[in-house]
Amino acid sequence: MNLWCGYFKSAQIVGVDITLDERCFPCELGEGVYVYSGDAGEVGWLEKMIEAEKGEGGKGFEIIVDDGSHVPEHQLMAFEYLFEHGLEFGGVYIIEDIETSFWTNGTLYNNRIGKQNLNIVDEMKGLGDFVNKEFYDPYIEGIGALVESVGERAKRASLVTEECEATNPLLLLLLLLLLLLLLLLLLLLLLLLLSCCAPNPRLLSCFVENAHNLASLGAEFGQNCIVIHKKEKIEGNSYYNRIYRMADFVDGYNFG
Repeated sequence: MNLWCGYFKSAQIVGVDITLDERCFPCELGEGVYVYSGDAGEVGWLEKMIEAEKGEGGKGFEIIVDDGSHVPEHQLMAFEYLFEHGLEFGGVYIIEDIETSFWTNGTLYNNRIGKQNLNIVDEMKGLGDFVNKEFYDPYIEGIGALVESVGERAKRASLVTEECEATNPLLLLLLLLLLLLLLLLLLLLLLLLLSCCAPNPRLLSCFVENAHNLASLGAEFGQNCIVIHKKEKIEGNSYYNRIYRMADFVDGYNFG
């Protein structure tokens, strides 16, 4: 807290500390400096804190720094809630000490962290796709190609069966079995592609309706942090309405 007070001398600074008296909700440490007592690893508590901080028609935060438990699950949970509900448009969200995601067997603040935990860096990588989501949709493109492929094969199979003699049911049965097998193989291939290449659906679920808020994503591994910038409303409108998109270089581009 002293560090941030030194950097931002005229800002209002709010901290969270799980070790303080629970009556601190918040406690004033100095002029414009407050601290809440609670567990930022619980969504219910975060909701209460943000509600208390914003008040009636109040503003959220312009900068949020997650320097808490460093448990990857806590980092992801806090980000999913605070980015949408606690961070102002144009604000910056920073997750510190991401190296814990690469631990195999460690303990920090009485929390076991190791192979059993998720990796916050891997979870965040999928957000890079959302920055350029206007140019592609792997789910739609993948399913569309599958449907077209199956449709063409079914059409060809139909032509073949029409040419078959009605007195040859065995050949017709074989064709139907082959078509069914082909459909199953294509379905398995699609599932494999989605599981290997698609962005993490759990993390991206919180952006499906708010993806336009995500402006940029930078992972600075040397400084052990991930930095995410939330677009200004006017920034998002001007970005997606720009003429210069280089869309001519994207095969099959049809998203606006």
